[in-house]
Amino acid sequence: MRIIIYKLFRQYFLTTFSISLIFLAGCNQTKQAEKINQNEAVVELPQEKPYSVPDRGISKSRGQLVYAPVYSHIRYFDNKRDFLLGAILSIRNTSIEYGITINYVRYYDTEGKVIQIYLDEPLILGPLASTEYIIPESNNKGGSGANFLVEWKSDILVNEPIIEVVMVGNQGTMGLSFISEGRVIRNLNE
Repeated sequence: MRIIIYKLFRQYFLTTFSISLIFLAGCNQTKQAEKINQNEAVVELPQEKPYSVPDRGISKSRGQLVYAPVYSHIRYFDNKRDFLLGAILSIRNTSIEYGITINYVRYYDTEGKVIQIYLDEPLILGPLASTEYIIPESNNKGGSGANFLVEWKSDILVNEPIIEVVMVGNQGTMGLSFISEGRVIRNLNE
């Protein structure tokens, strides 16, 4: 009987608490909206050039071949178990004014053999645009030494893109995520 009363009380308390939070959040948003409406009109920044900071000391290039490490699994419990990981390759054009061309994206296994080629034709990334390529957690063909090779080019000197891989895994109550940064292995400026 005590257990039933305890469960009912707990359910009542959680329901009441949740409704109160929702009500308070709604009131807070209304007050914030009133403050915004009472102030002067909001001025929007033009979309063409959101920043006017000079490019000093920023690494620029006309193209690179980038190596990005991937871990499809990590060993744990004295190397007796594998923690499987999914991976997301993220390529971000950091140029505010110019596009870049991604010539190819290839995924290699631990032995250096191509597992997958992701582009049939070059991909143009506009200013501040990004793209991603996903390797599901269930795909452990790459091994712990897998990697991506990404080649990008531009007709003019541009800011180097950010190329990194986000690894994510979940087993039971344990979750793991981390990032590996791409490393330039060849400049294609010539």
